[in-house]
Amino acid sequence: MIAGDNQSMTCIELLSDGVGSFREKLKKYFRNNDSVLALADVKGGTPYNEVLQYYLQSPGYIRLVSGLNLPMLLEVGTKLDQLEHLQDACELAKTSGKNGVEVAIDESNFKNDIEF
Repeated sequence: MIAGDNQSMTCIELLSDGVGSFREKLKKYFRNNDSVLALADVKGGTPYNEVLQYYLQSPGYIRLVSGLNLPMLLEVGTKLDQLEHLQDACELAKTSGKNGVEVAIDESNFKNDIEF
């Protein structure tokens, strides 16, 4: 919706039909693609762990980044076609994900004149 259609990205969701179905979708996707950057929400969660199994078998063509947030998704999604190497996409995901997390007010520099 925000960045438009992107043919370079695919979403494989873990749905209520279970891990087996998710695993089959991953297997098909990895079999049909030669370079994959997987973005997972939580390190140690089922999607992360399932992709990790493929990464351990084929680390040359798969990268896995956890902590998915909207800034990461937008940055990677809009620049994916401009990146030459899978590692570049991985670094972009990591950097943009971290940069997307910010505290609105840094209390160490904030003088609170309001009493509660």
